[in-house]
Amino acid sequence: MAKRPDHVLYKDCADWQSASALSRSLVAAHGPARITQKRTSIYVDRALLGLLSPTTQSNTPQTTKQRPSKLETAINDVGTATFVAGRARSRTKAQSRSQRMIAELEHAYRHAPADAMSSWSKDTVCRFGFSIVSRVNRVAGLGVSILEYGGREIIDFGTALIDGRVVDHVATRSNVASKTTIATCRRLSSSAKPLVAAFAADPGTVGPALMVGALAAYTSSGGLDGDGGAPDLDIALIGIDAHRSLFTHSIVAGAVIETGLVSLVDLINRAHAYLPSVHDPLWDEINTRSARIGHAACRGASVGIAYHLGIDGLAQPAAYHNLPFSAPLEVHQGILTVNAGAEGGAAIAGPVIPEAKPARKRDVAGIAAGVITTVAALLFWG
Repeated sequence: MAKRPDHVLYKDCADWQSASALSRSLVAAHGPARITQKRTSIYVDRALLGLLSPTTQSNTPQTTKQRPSKLETAINDVGTATFVAGRARSRTKAQSRSQRMIAELEHAYRHAPADAMSSWSKDTVCRFGFSIVSRVNRVAGLGVSILEYGGREIIDFGTALIDGRVVDHVATRSNVASKTTIATCRRLSSSAKPLVAAFAADPGTVGPALMVGALAAYTSSGGLDGDGGAPDLDIALIGIDAHRSLFTHSIVAGAVIETGLVSLVDLINRAHAYLPSVHDPLWDEINTRSARIGHAACRGASVGIAYHLGIDGLAQPAAYHNLPFSAPLEVHQGILTVNAGAEGGAAIAGPVIPEAKPARKRDVAGIAAGVITTVAALLFWG
């Protein structure tokens, strides 16, 4: 097509296809008399050149961006308005549901018997007392067991030394220790099998409890390095000068967390009985799953606290700040480690009231030997 005399260069395109596409769009918009295409160049009359966008009046190849039609603009506006309205409705619906659930909980609180909350408060205090007592018993039992077994080993080694059987004695005790370790590992492995089987049979019920327990353990421990978590809350509450308080770096922290979680589950179960007859179905799900989830959180928190105390006692030794007596650092480490073991026992037992068991017979001679050895070591180090 020959270029008309009154036409001037509008644009050089990269190829003939691009030029043809641009030429067709301009012809459709301004008419064929005002547009000329010659190979890859587009020419327009001088009057039209001033009307076109200055950003497109260059010789660099580029794609012409057409202005959307009124219909396209209307459709886009309607779509945007629909999306915004949908988001607003979803947000309003969530807010209205939460407000409705709060109102239902208030209804349950108002219609509960007068002594319901006082009974719940008394049960909470009793639960905290049980948690403390059970953990103190574990600490005392673990400490006595360490003295007992350590003292018995000292007595047996002394006897073997007198009789000239030291080598045989060491070999025998090493063999016993190896067999005990293997048996403990097998017992732990066998105890995990029912959990794996339960998860395989009903992952929808067991899975959330496992996830909550794992999150509780990680959160309460402070991570793999044992920095932070529940025991280190004394830094935020009291200050760095009182770090490693006996109230946070001990079984007390586990007792507080366990009591709070169990009492919350108890409160939910009590309130569920006084909800309106027509209430949100989420309350039923919470009531059904709260016990399992709460117990899993208690066990996980105890595992995390035990891990943190174990790290502090073995890998990051430091003294307690409010211990009522003066002692070498090794004693502080021992107390931390014993507390870690006791909290680990609480994780295994879970937040349940165990049945009373008859006290086993203790080795008095072993305990005495352990106490004497410990006192002598303290005097020597002191």
